[in-house]
Amino acid sequence: MMTKIRRQLKKNRDTLNSEGQIYRTVLIVFVLLISLIIIVLSSLDLESETRKNLLIGIASSLMSSTIFYLLFSATVEEYQQKYSAQRAAHIATQYAIERIELAPRRVYPSSNISDAQFEKQFNKSFNGSNFYCFKGASAGFAIYRLRSPNAFDGYKSLALKTARFLLLDPRKEELLQEFAKSNLRSKVNEVNTFTQQAIKDEVDNVQKEIYMSILGVYHLRCLDILHDIDISFHDEFVFFRSEIFANGIFISYYNGSKTFPGSMYYDESSGIYQAYRRNFDFCRKKGERQFSLKGLSENKDITEILQHLNCKYSLNELELGIAKQAQAYSKKIN
Repeated sequence: MMTKIRRQLKKNRDTLNSEGQIYRTVLIVFVLLISLIIIVLSSLDLESETRKNLLIGIASSLMSSTIFYLLFSATVEEYQQKYSAQRAAHIATQYAIERIELAPRRVYPSSNISDAQFEKQFNKSFNGSNFYCFKGASAGFAIYRLRSPNAFDGYKSLALKTARFLLLDPRKEELLQEFAKSNLRSKVNEVNTFTQQAIKDEVDNVQKEIYMSILGVYHLRCLDILHDIDISFHDEFVFFRSEIFANGIFISYYNGSKTFPGSMYYDESSGIYQAYRRNFDFCRKKGERQFSLKGLSENKDITEILQHLNCKYSLNELELGIAKQAQAYSKKIN
């Protein structure tokens, strides 16, 4: 579809150039003919100078009007109409291409059970990429996928070598509260029906999920296929998550009411892919210092990182939370 439209766009461009050249040529010929008529009439040997000038004026006016009418009607007017039509088609085609390029290749609706087509495309992206970059609030389900070989086909044949996680900074209380309010609004479908205690409880849940994600990423160091794993933190308002592969990106917008939010897929050639990948790289560089987890070997190392991030939960509490989370996810994958 895109190739056909681009081919038509090139054809329109070539037609515009050709007809524009014809239009200019006709105008030049017209001017030259008028000049020639004036020169010929001026050279006539008439008896009276006044009569000569009068005849020259009349003849020049009539002949130039006639020539202009004939030329314009036969050529310029026709080509001008074609030029305007082609120009309009050119602009319309460009507009259509720009809109198409902004449209996702695939769209998956929000659901409490994972979409089978989403799983198929996600697995394909996983198996064809040497890196995986996650940006969002927490990354519980993403980590569950990486830790569960049976969650998708072909796990052992993955080309994946690098995993990077960019999570919401669990110390940013204001951002946590806004994200918690967003979740609550989606669940109750109203703005002011939740209390401050409900907001606090939701903030605690989000914080705990982030800490669980950190511990989950720490566990990924045991995967031999991964050569590099790191985690860093951003301080942006969270309304979406992005999962970037070498061959495409999944963008999911949080709505709070569904386990699996609605997602859109763009391939690596799209402008959307390039924009979100630059956004990921920029936030990763400017955010909280990165923690490389591949080299960590003892629990005290991850404990120090969690303490640095003001975690109030013990490793056992987080491990229990991860186990319950994994059990819940396992029941919701098609």
